[in-house]
Amino acid sequence: MTDDELDAINEKISNLFEGKTLDEVATVLKIQLAMLVTQGSENSEDVSDFLDEITTEVEDMVADFDFTQASEGSPS
Repeated sequence: MTDDELDAINEKISNLFEGKTLDEVATVLKIQLAMLVTQGSENSEDVSDFLDEITTEVEDMVADFDFTQASEGSPS
């Protein structure tokens, strides 16, 4: 997948979740993630391994996120 394709998908998802609460978005994402990992895995151990890997990646993304800049850019 190219960066442009990934950006287009991210933009569509962002538009779908616009105006939703964090809890509402999390509920949808948890359901989608569970469906994805169970379809793409052979057993629960594979699922756990995959989830561990992406958890680490997400933690790294959050650690690198500039919360100050993001809050300065949001409308008041």
